[in-house]
Amino acid sequence: MNVPFVLHLRKTLIPSHDLWAVLFAIVIFLLMSDLDADVVLRIDEEYTGKEEVIKEVLEKLLKRKWGDKWEGSVRFGRIGKGSEAHKLCWSVHREKNRQRVRSLKAEEIFKLLETKSRT
Repeated sequence: MNVPFVLHLRKTLIPSHDLWAVLFAIVIFLLMSDLDADVVLRIDEEYTGKEEVIKEVLEKLLKRKWGDKWEGSVRFGRIGKGSEAHKLCWSVHREKNRQRVRSLKAEEIFKLLETKSRT
């Protein structure tokens, strides 16, 4: 990961113990942002104990995007090795399915970290 990017994140108001969970949630949002407003997100337990932080960030971003039309939910659970999601991840990791990979730019993440003015 780019060192200036990490240094910039550390200067935000996000508590350092939640920083990676917040970043994880933002990346999930950016990668699934073209899904419907009633989608149910089932997230593997990557950050044990940080589920509430991840859920809160995701729900805020989804409500910012969809407003009152957001009807989906965010859930956590174990995603088994036999699941389609696991198979897709491994095929991408092994470079068999790179056409589905989307690169993220630091600017996209920083934009989502900005707060909206309430004036």
